[in-house]
Amino acid sequence: MNALPPDTERFLVKANGSLAINLRAGDEIELVNPEGLQVCEISVFDSRGKSDMQCIGVQANGTAEGLKKILAANNGSASNLAQILKSRNLAIDKAQSTCIFGM
Repeated sequence: MNALPPDTERFLVKANGSLAINLRAGDEIELVNPEGLQVCEISVFDSRGKSDMQCIGVQANGTAEGLKKILAANNGSASNLAQILKSRNLAIDKAQSTCIFGM
């Protein structure tokens, strides 16, 4: 069993899946791709719901097409994600993203 340091969380995102987490000033994020060259798309929103990749210090290189594709799937996972995004007042239509891994 791997013991994580205090104040450390680990999340698993399945293929074609999504995850919404809150980051606060001083938080660090590390993305690990242990199984190969899957593409990972990251979209970040500021506290006002505006897409802003600079919140994590990276340049946008996409328009969140992966996120939009997940939302268009019209399944239970998409419905859950849509509810989360709506509750946080996130502007998906103008979302930016950064793709890493497998590019």
